[in-house]
Amino acid sequence: MSLSLLTKTFIFLFFIYCFTLQAQTSDTLENKTKQTKTHLNVEFSGILPIAVGENFMTDGMDFNYGLSFSFKGYFNDHLFFGLKFQHLRADVADETLVGVFEHDNVNSYLAVGGYRFILDEQFNIESSLGIGATVYNNKKTTTTFNEKIDFEDDATTMIISVATSYRITNQLKVFIKPEYRIDFMRIDTAPIRQDFFDEAHFLNILFGIRFGY
Repeated sequence: MSLSLLTKTFIFLFFIYCFTLQAQTSDTLENKTKQTKTHLNVEFSGILPIAVGENFMTDGMDFNYGLSFSFKGYFNDHLFFGLKFQHLRADVADETLVGVFEHDNVNSYLAVGGYRFILDEQFNIESSLGIGATVYNNKKTTTTFNEKIDFEDDATTMIISVATSYRITNQLKVFIKPEYRIDFMRIDTAPIRQDFFDEAHFLNILFGIRFGY
């Protein structure tokens, strides 16, 4: 499946942003903030999920909240790699569009990598790219014959994010992280509706804490 024009545009802008920010990194600043760097981070965050675009998630689902957990290791003080788990919760807004179920638990398992820009002793910016697998667990607990409906849809997920963090102590930071998420769905449907179900797009806002070691 080829990426949509919107997807390609966001990827291009993401890498232009990273290149521009990297060019502004100062060696003097590196020496000044060396003592504040951490080499292993664990993050916990809440998510405000916002479905965007013309697709089944935007028109057929109502997203309530999300949670995220990740840990990552840093190399060369800047490059990092890690693993991330993300959970989104949604209720069905229109059964005629998405099917006869009540709510959706969306669980994602991703590998992430990126670059840390150290602005000063208090503020850091991290740009990252995550790729992994997602399971949509669709459920309905109340039916006419008291039978539960429980089925799954699979997707490949890509997340582009830029986080700004503020250091409270050497081991504790708070951060805000806007992210653009694309789920490439594997749903069998009528050809005339395929474009509507091919991709789900999100613009999520994360607020959380980061423990560094």
